[in-house]
Amino acid sequence: MEGSWFGVGCNIYTHPKVLGLARELKLDVDAAVGKLGRLYAWAAQNGNETGEISYLPPEEIAAIMRWKKRPQTLLAALEAQGLLERQESGLFIHDWEEYNGAFLRKKRRDRERKKEGG
Repeated sequence: MEGSWFGVGCNIYTHPKVLGLARELKLDVDAAVGKLGRLYAWAAQNGNETGEISYLPPEEIAAIMRWKKRPQTLLAALEAQGLLERQESGLFIHDWEEYNGAFLRKKRRDRERKKEGG
């Protein structure tokens, strides 16, 4: 798990957006946080610094989050609660760049430097 982490607020279990997601999806708050954690962990390992996930089909996002019901239900709830944001340039994880961008940029630069032999 070298260098694998992502930042989240300490209030994730009580944040209104997360509570709203749990309520909307009829999940226990711990389950909602776990599903978000899966998305965030995936994004930290495979995504980009901006948190853009437009290139992922809804079914893949649902699979990453282990959501077994309709993928559109999950995406609609994530957007309705402001955990995903649809912008002109695509679909983004809310505040991903603010909380995780600097670490992921450093990780990318280190990887590129190692490739170049430095």
